[in-house]
Amino acid sequence: MDHDQHVYVLLDRNTTSKKRLCDIPNLLRENKRRRRRKRLCLETTLRNYYDRITAGPLQHHLHELDGAYLSTFQMFSTESDMREKCMNNAFVLMRICRDRGIDVRGVTSECKVKGKYVSDICDDPHRSNTKVVYVDSYNYFTNHKESKWTVQKEDKVYLPVTT
Repeated sequence: MDHDQHVYVLLDRNTTSKKRLCDIPNLLRENKRRRRRKRLCLETTLRNYYDRITAGPLQHHLHELDGAYLSTFQMFSTESDMREKCMNNAFVLMRICRDRGIDVRGVTSECKVKGKYVSDICDDPHRSNTKVVYVDSYNYFTNHKESKWTVQKEDKVYLPVTT
């Protein structure tokens, strides 16, 4: 085949436009719609979570968290002080418990590196004698089961997708 000769493909039966076969991947890339992820509105989601925990049947189970650390994969340290702005459901849950007089000791990380926790709990670095309650969703890699304290589907609010 000479350089001047190309294989052409008829793109549409209704038109007579033809494109070279080697141009087809570029044409497909041009017409492909890009997938955009929905962005979570964290503030509204955490407010819905707060309302569900304080008004629903879980409010009667808050005593289970007395004397416990709340653990999540969204943290990389251990914090026992309340923050002005809550950044995940563990802090919201700690605020709810402390407002009701339940002694939650803090929020800690569930992350491990080489089998050792990234964040040590001051009292017990191995967590063998410390009450730690996982409050996050199912984790495929570590086989952590979804907690009843996790953010549920009905709590989540997404921002409108802009194009």
